[in-house]
Amino acid sequence: MGRVRFKCKNCGEYHDIDKNTPVEFENWAYSKVEWSDFKDSVPPLSEEHWSRSETLPRLGETRIIKVGVTFDESTGSEFYADYRTENAFFNGHETEEEFENSAIVKCRFDEVIISDEYSAWIKVTVTQVLRYDKIAELFPPHYIYDAFEDYSGLGGEGTEDIGKKWRIITWSAQGDLGDTLYIFKDSGNVRHLVVRLNWCMAEEIIYFGNVVENIDRVK
Repeated sequence: MGRVRFKCKNCGEYHDIDKNTPVEFENWAYSKVEWSDFKDSVPPLSEEHWSRSETLPRLGETRIIKVGVTFDESTGSEFYADYRTENAFFNGHETEEEFENSAIVKCRFDEVIISDEYSAWIKVTVTQVLRYDKIAELFPPHYIYDAFEDYSGLGGEGTEDIGKKWRIITWSAQGDLGDTLYIFKDSGNVRHLVVRLNWCMAEEIIYFGNVVENIDRVK
């Protein structure tokens, strides 16, 4: 099978996401990827009641994941995908431990197990694992003028601190589009924006990198 992409269940159309990464980030990743612990057999695509994986992907292993709308790849290609535990996937991050067990994972698309117009089970090989709490150490900082609380420019700001290391800032425009920022505080109390989730009604995309607020310097 060559190119694999899916229709939106709400409108029946294909959606092309903008894969141009903002200059302050390193790259982008697919959101809403469902990671399983299945080895070969998988449930029907229509089945929603199955346990999402609680095991952080490891370099070199083969995993089975479920992908849907906005996924657009060909077998043999490499792409980044978000991994988070089941609770964080459905309800958002609620503990520091859930952040430590979340990652941006680079995958090689090996094969399609089963697919329809809207989703597919596919088999991938893990080629890189970037844990959320390590991203700031892996990439050079990109400095911005604005404080993170002023970064998005959308209305409806919501802020939540998770433990001592993490802050989540969310904006939305009447629920139609929005931004969620995941900010990590290091041992020197420097804040790093490491993951940005950008979403609208039918699409989600993640940008990742090491963005640092610094009013005296722009890089």
